[in-house]
Amino acid sequence: MTRDILAEMGYLALGSRLKRLAERMQADATKAFSDRGIPVQAAHFPLLAALTTYGPLSVTEAVEAVGISQPAVTRIHNSLQKLGLTHTVPVPGDNRQKQIRLTPEGEALVAAMKHTMWPHVRRAAQALCEGPDTDLLTQIARLESGLQARPLHARIQEEAVAANGLPTLVHELRNGCA
Repeated sequence: MTRDILAEMGYLALGSRLKRLAERMQADATKAFSDRGIPVQAAHFPLLAALTTYGPLSVTEAVEAVGISQPAVTRIHNSLQKLGLTHTVPVPGDNRQKQIRLTPEGEALVAAMKHTMWPHVRRAAQALCEGPDTDLLTQIARLESGLQARPLHARIQEEAVAANGLPTLVHELRNGCA
């Protein structure tokens, strides 16, 4: 039997256990994105969602909207910028400040993801969370067991195939189907 110190420690290790769970789910989502030809990582999602929802944001505004640190926002933006999905422009009236914006390629990718991928991720995560448990630790243990039995990546793939087959997003974008 494999021992799990975080599970054994109960609420004392709750933060570490939640972080481990989040990292596992993000890794599975990133794998599902990669399988569909999507070049972003799940960790990019909060900034992409904020930019598509609120429009261009300064780094400070992005930190507030996403709820993560300034270095994390900067790291995510730099990664997205290397992919050609975001860029910065001066804030109107204040050249000392810059706004992060989606590029046209970033807008197209996010629009396609909202249509072809986000619903699958949402439903797969929701299905993983369903159950009669109300105690948070019991729910986390059930989630961990559920991910062990069938990773989120596999659940997303099954959802996507059931909904509409599994062509890559790149293929869909090139053919104007996304």
